[in-house]
Order: sequence, then structure tokens, then C-alpha cells
Amino acid sequence: VALIMSCFQAYKARNISVAYSDSTYVALSVASILQSSIIGVPLLFLSSSNPTASFIVRTLLVFVVCMSVLCFIFIPKMTHADRGDNTRVSFGTHSTDSGNVGRSSSLR
Repeated sequence: VALIMSCFQAYKARNISVAYSDSTYVALSVASILQSSIIGVPLLFLSSSNPTASFIVRTLLVFVVCMSVLCFIFIPKMTHADRGDNTRVSFGTHSTDSGNVGRSSSLR
């Protein structure tokens, strides 16, 4: 249910032009979760008779899902911040202010 709702929300937000538009990365995260589920759930059923194998499969499944979501959401933001192409967007108006937003050297 959560996967379907997140796909729907990412689809609704696909045309938002904000500096950190996350709809593409949310879609990639959802696709990664879906792929992990398609591969991991049958492996869980196959390894249910062996407790050690079941623990390893379960642990790897949780790790892959969590890391894929974290990487798809935060790595693009960190690369934008590293390149210095941050854009401060004011949501009430169409004004933007380019600068080193989020960098410690730009503290005033």
C-alpha cells in the first residue's frame, strides 16, 4: 500500500521545478524497493527452514532497502551541494537566490 501511495505522490509531483526536485529519486527508490521485494520475499520463503540463512536474507533485505532509499534521496543532494549549484527558492514568489546555501563558509 505504501509503495502505491508513494508512486502516486511522486507522479503528482513530477513537474515541480524546485532546486531539489525529488520525484525522480523517489521513483527510483520505490523501484529499488519493489525489486528487492520481488527477489527477497521468495528467498525468505525458501530459507525459512534454516534459521541462519533466514537471518542473513532478512538482514540483507533490510540493508538493501534502507541503503537504496538513503542513497537515492541524499546522494543527489550532496552532489549538488558539493558542486555549489544550490538554489534558494522562495515558495511564495518566483525569486531565486543562487549561492552557497548550506555551506559552512557562507555563514554570515
